Amino acid sequence: MKNGNKTENRISLLFAGITAGLLAVLFFWHFLDVRDSVTECGDVFLYRGYVILGVYLFAVCFGLYMLGTHSGIRFPVMAAAAVFLTGLAYIFVFRGLSAPDEISHFVSAYRLSNVILQKEAADENGLVFLRACDRFLEDTGNRTEEVLYLRENGNGDAETDLVIFGQTLDENVYRVYEYPELQTWGDRESVLVSHQWTVNTTPAAYLPQALGITAARLLELDPLGLITAGKLFNLIFFTIAAAAALYLMPRGAEPAAGTMLLPMTLHLAGSMSYDVFVMAMSFLFTALILRIRESEGECRREMAAAAVVIALLGPCKMVYSLLILMVLILFPAEKAQRRNYLIFTAAAVLLLALSMYLVNSRTLQDYASADERIITWAEEPEGYTLAYLIHRPVETVRMMYHSFLTMSGNWFSTMFGVYLGNQDPIYNVPYPVIGIFSLGLLVLAAGSSMNFGAFERIVCAGVFFLVLGALMGSMLLAYTPMSSTHIEGVQGRYLLPVLPLLLFCIPGPWITVREGQERSIIWLFTVLNAYVLIRVYATVCLRL
Repeated sequence: MKNGNKTENRISLLFAGITAGLLAVLFFWHFLDVRDSVTECGDVFLYRGYVILGVYLFAVCFGLYMLGTHSGIRFPVMAAAAVFLTGLAYIFVFRGLSAPDEISHFVSAYRLSNVILQKEAADENGLVFLRACDRFLEDTGNRTEEVLYLRENGNGDAETDLVIFGQTLDENVYRVYEYPELQTWGDRESVLVSHQWTVNTTPAAYLPQALGITAARLLELDPLGLITAGKLFNLIFFTIAAAAALYLMPRGAEPAAGTMLLPMTLHLAGSMSYDVFVMAMSFLFTALILRIRESEGECRREMAAAAVVIALLGPCKMVYSLLILMVLILFPAEKAQRRNYLIFTAAAVLLLALSMYLVNSRTLQDYASADERIITWAEEPEGYTLAYLIHRPVETVRMMYHSFLTMSGNWFSTMFGVYLGNQDPIYNVPYPVIGIFSLGLLVLAAGSSMNFGAFERIVCAGVFFLVLGALMGSMLLAYTPMSSTHIEGVQGRYLLPVLPLLLFCIPGPWITVREGQERSIIWLFTVLNAYVLIRVYATVCLRL
């Protein structure tokens, strides 16, 4: 037996050595890209940033390997450490407001920060008050007055869009971080009004980011420090929620941890996006349901926590309120427990309905009563209304069916991160890496200790596809012009909160994953993220 363990350790060490060696080769390969950029633009500081990133990532990979193979640390702690440490590197690489729709999330969190500091949050039009220096983040060219004049005078040929800092991530963004003293942003005392609209959702989704922004304002940090603090607090929140979810899961922690370590998940976790809140609450609710299912006692605390979590999650993005259907896996239980489960389900549904009424009633009313819908981004802007879809059910189903057939490949790849940044095709996870991530998730799922029967798998798969259907329906109403041949706006990152449910459906264990090997896969995911970050940093340097 001891000889067998020694052989396995040697194989594991050999695998780790080969993987680390390959990562080192790729690091030096992409160093050539950084060198080409420095030769062209003369910004020598790019060398320093690249070396710091590389040294940090190699240290993280080495530390996690030692943590996972030479210590008795629990799996949730190792996975949470991987999430946080790799997430820090994502903050370093994806600077500025470079995540999808991050400017809107930034302004929404800023508004909540104003409330926390007991300052006037917004003007009579709902536009948020900012420190004068923070206007730079939504108008790097200081063109606000010019753009307002052009818009008021209807000059259709003029450029009337403000340049958002980092929305297009390029080498100039890194240069701003290197030389902040050269920027002409305003002072920290006076107040200006933002020209970006906030997101209409529950304030809880922006509490971590708002706390970070508040801390930065109290410390009188500049705009760069302010957005970094907002991202850092969001990452800390996600790490704590991820660790709690993995700790609570009696089974299935391995595929859930794999989902948490996908590049798109970590990219969002290191941003100000409220998708972080959605993922955190979804993972926590799923973990609590699984814990209640496996518990032999009454588990009243878990039930109360699950009811609160789903009530917080539902109003943020209404489609994820369908996770409440996961309670169905509780009911093939002993008769003595069914009464408690029914009470819990009724309380959770009522609390969810109340929270959604308080936050989303106006939105639901607008969708239900709209006689026409305009899609502002489309050349032919006429959109679908709810009444139109209800009276044409066959056409609605045909549109969803065609979209699923033609766009599912795009949803799959964007779920892993084929478009990182602000949906930027230049910053992507290569398809071979996506394949390795996919294989790793399958191994984690098939080798996990889930003891689901056919009914539980049907429930999990049903909830996943119901959420997908709800996403398609909402985007058909909100984002798709009638001239489009498929539903616009559905992105793979929207499926991350429910991806573990689909992984739970994989029958197992048809792969034997020996004790400790799931840690090796988590370590491999960390190495793959390190490669993605090295590659993206080098690409940003080339984008002059």
